[in-house]
Amino acid sequence: MMQSVYHCVDRCVKPRVKSTAKHRRPMPATFWLSCRRPAGLAAVAMSLTSLSGCGVWQSLAVRDDNAPSVAVRVAVRPQAWARDERRGPGFEFGLEQFRAHDVRQLATGETITIGSQNLLGPDPMGQAVTVRQAQVAYTHPFYFGDVFQLEPFVGLANVRVRYRAEPTNTALRPELVRSSTVVFGGITPRFRLSEWVDVEARLALAPTLDVTDVYSRTLEVAAVLRPVSAVALRLGYAQRRIGVDFNVETNWTRLDIRANGPFATAQFEF
Repeated sequence: MMQSVYHCVDRCVKPRVKSTAKHRRPMPATFWLSCRRPAGLAAVAMSLTSLSGCGVWQSLAVRDDNAPSVAVRVAVRPQAWARDERRGPGFEFGLEQFRAHDVRQLATGETITIGSQNLLGPDPMGQAVTVRQAQVAYTHPFYFGDVFQLEPFVGLANVRVRYRAEPTNTALRPELVRSSTVVFGGITPRFRLSEWVDVEARLALAPTLDVTDVYSRTLEVAAVLRPVSAVALRLGYAQRRIGVDFNVETNWTRLDIRANGPFATAQFEF
């Protein structure tokens, strides 16, 4: 025992003596193990104790390749802003909704927390998501001849996401709901085939911001039918991706939604 004490003192004290050599002698590797082991263990214990109170972080994913959506848009384009008989810049107001469904296979012993409810596997748990979006944007079309147009837009959108878990081994139906206002923008390239038919693609992006924790990306390809000049019906296919962060008490959940499917949009212009 006394030899161990002398050994520790010898290891700890001697490296502190200044060396007359040009470079200091490196401390032996056993120095950290023999003399600082209690301090190291205490630091690890403190770290584990602090992490134990951080709650739960988990991720959820919903994939649906048959998620139809519907939307209504109203564009107000002041006549004073128009340079000629073609459509000028204006403001666009819109409402949109889609639903997506998926099944997550919970493995034996796997647990996920939805809100304040803990769900335990094994279980083929159903997942249902409803996304509603209300938006207002400024749009400005640019004309390149009589056939091709580019219409960029930028605005604000309120995105409301509702996630519901539907397990089969319990009657519980826990939900997560989040509503956030995001800044979004995009562009619409358009080919005018005739006075009544257009073909266009619409790309809209909402980047992740610290104050929102919501991002979205939507790509639509559509045929636009114009029975009259002020009314249009857009029919096509859309790819949508939305990410949302939920924070319930100390539980953090990242929900990733990928919903693809047909869509229909009614457009009115004034």
